[in-house]
Amino acid sequence: MRETAERRMFSKKIVESDAFLDMPLSTQALYFHLSMEADDDGFVNNPRKIQRMLGASDDDLKLLLAKNFLISFESGVVVVKHWKIHNYIRGDRKKATIYQEEASFLEVNSNNEYKLSKDIPAMEIPIAPNEEKEETLRQQAYKKSSLPYSFNYKIKRFFYGEKCPICGVRMTDEYNLTKPSIQHNIPISKGGKHELGNISITCLSCNTSIKNNVTGDLNSDKVCEAWDRIVDAERKGIDWFMNPSILGTLGDCQSNDGQMSVDCQSNDGIGKDSIGKVSLGKDSLGEVSVGKDSVNTSVEPHEPKERIRYQEIADMYNSICVSLPRLQTFSDGRKKSAKRIIDEYGIDTLRKCFEMAEESDFLSGRKTNWKASFDWLIKPANFVKVIDGNYLNEKKQQPSLDDNFRLPGGQIDWDAFDEWANEVDREIEERRKQSDS
Repeated sequence: MRETAERRMFSKKIVESDAFLDMPLSTQALYFHLSMEADDDGFVNNPRKIQRMLGASDDDLKLLLAKNFLISFESGVVVVKHWKIHNYIRGDRKKATIYQEEASFLEVNSNNEYKLSKDIPAMEIPIAPNEEKEETLRQQAYKKSSLPYSFNYKIKRFFYGEKCPICGVRMTDEYNLTKPSIQHNIPISKGGKHELGNISITCLSCNTSIKNNVTGDLNSDKVCEAWDRIVDAERKGIDWFMNPSILGTLGDCQSNDGQMSVDCQSNDGIGKDSIGKVSLGKDSLGEVSVGKDSVNTSVEPHEPKERIRYQEIADMYNSICVSLPRLQTFSDGRKKSAKRIIDEYGIDTLRKCFEMAEESDFLSGRKTNWKASFDWLIKPANFVKVIDGNYLNEKKQQPSLDDNFRLPGGQIDWDAFDEWANEVDREIEERRKQSDS
């Protein structure tokens, strides 16, 4: 009887791509383990069992499907899309898959990737009963929150360069796992709210390790202080986003007279349509006593918003983005999209987006035949990616996951890798215990 080949390899072309490294560590780990358990044709019949063994979430499995790293079938079997790129198994050692029906739905394209036959629709792994509930709870929490929709994006940007309150690493975008991430001290699934006072910023690695557990306050007081500074800066028209350091270094969440900031005392923070306007709660009209002196907090009539001059925006785009298709007219749809971007991020950030698009060899068409357009740039998802630097010409190369554990012959020493991963888990657990004490 011929035995299944035991060796499994991974192509750096796939596992060092931006699409792969941008996924959470738990999702990457699930991909590696699914690939290790696959048969000689890349099929896995127990993806959910492997997911549970790793402690991975349903979102990790869904993300691999959404990112097209896996293809699923109604039977529950999945196949690794890039299997034939990762592995070449000699014919005399290969054992054909027993999932011939599923295999009949596949074909191999010119890039040696699996893809579904044109007449077979893509299928999804059924959502676990509690998963839909968790997603609904999160959506409800964000909908009920008094914070603006841009809060997550702005607060994470502010915390670049700050230290993670759990492991102490300085949060940057140099590595995916050191990026700032939103951590709810009381998880939303356990009744926590998406409000100031229940939000901390930790590195992505610690956030992934904490999973769905309740934490202490961590640095929620600093989040309150940071949001105060952001709101104040935007009220004054300061363009801080590309250089958060101009807002100063975070200290204790206190004002100069030693009192806690207003936002740290109340969850009635900034409304979804009130960027740059501090709200003190529904019943806070009048005076608030701060220290020895009394501060008048009477709400003044809002100044009318400055009318958006769409022709000036068109001229700004055409003068900056000379390599992109020229904007001739401003339709109602374009006005609506542009207004949404300006209300959320400001005109200076929109100008910065145009400048970054023109500087990008990819977006300006200097690298490929495709070019971005005005309509493409003002789509919220694309706008955020441009501002976040995803299309910069020079991007720091993230370290290879396997280079530190590669044997002289080119194979990966998985025992050494597991030992390193366990050591990292022990160190994180120890630091968490020290933080709790």
